[in-house]
Amino acid sequence: MNKYLFTILATVLLFLVAYKVTAIFADYTYNQEQDLAYLESKIDFINYSGNELSHMQDVRRVLFGVDVVLYILLFIITFSFTRTHVKEQMILLKRTGISTFLLSILIGIFSLFSFDTFFTYFHNIFFPQGNWQFASSSIILQTWPTHFFIAFSINMLITVSILATFLMSTYLMYRYAISNSRD
Repeated sequence: MNKYLFTILATVLLFLVAYKVTAIFADYTYNQEQDLAYLESKIDFINYSGNELSHMQDVRRVLFGVDVVLYILLFIITFSFTRTHVKEQMILLKRTGISTFLLSILIGIFSLFSFDTFFTYFHNIFFPQGNWQFASSSIILQTWPTHFFIAFSINMLITVSILATFLMSTYLMYRYAISNSRD
């Protein structure tokens, strides 16, 4: 696989893994847990109005798509990575780590200065039909306030940065081991 394509796909994979890890360890309220059970098809009913329910159905589809993409990328990256020589593997880890780390910094800076704009872009991409904007008094915004998404985004960026650092550290340990084996 082309090294640039590998780096792009592996970077996307790291962001998806960071999302999943962050979602697992997030601190949810009871109502948020009920919504998550609905999104995971564990329960059939949540107490939302028509537009809110429509949005949650769209979220369910997006989250299913995230899972599909994550597993496809995991397969592609694993297959490609295992068919590469160790030296090239380490270079791919370094490239992926650096690109992921830089992208997380760029997203973090952009979000820091304009989280609302970032949030709007995100929703326009994944929910183009526009059913994601609600009155501030709506149940869905009371259940999922903006501060939840800000904290989630920060934790996800920290997680993806840790993953990127791990990849770069693996490359550096490899380089150190190679240089010491020559002595």
